[in-house]
Amino acid sequence: MNIVHISDDIKQEFRIDPNGQAIISIRGASRIAGVSDTALRNNLKFKGANLSTSKMAEMLIERGFKGANFSSFLKQGIPDTALAIVLEYYAFEAAENCTKEAQFAHRSFAAQQFQIQKARRSWLPD
Repeated sequence: MNIVHISDDIKQEFRIDPNGQAIISIRGASRIAGVSDTALRNNLKFKGANLSTSKMAEMLIERGFKGANFSSFLKQGIPDTALAIVLEYYAFEAAENCTKEAQFAHRSFAAQQFQIQKARRSWLPD
């Protein structure tokens, strides 16, 4: 199983909100995905009415995020559930802009999530 190693400087970009959800800054998310801050901001389309023109924005909307969430990402950071979609985009959907870093992070986090779900189910009755 791949173990995700996140450098200390990227770890500092994470925080836990009062609801227990992990939040990462735009800078931290872009570093994990292997893209520039500017590229991530542009794909999230923090430019008002043009939100639905980005493939990444479409993926986020399809999974329940609203355009208003995107502007909060800039100020408050990206929640872990949205980070998974960002990594999926840069790993597999960004065409020539796909990155090895995003592929590794996506696969590593997916494997880790599988282990977490497996552990949770072991405590549930059949």
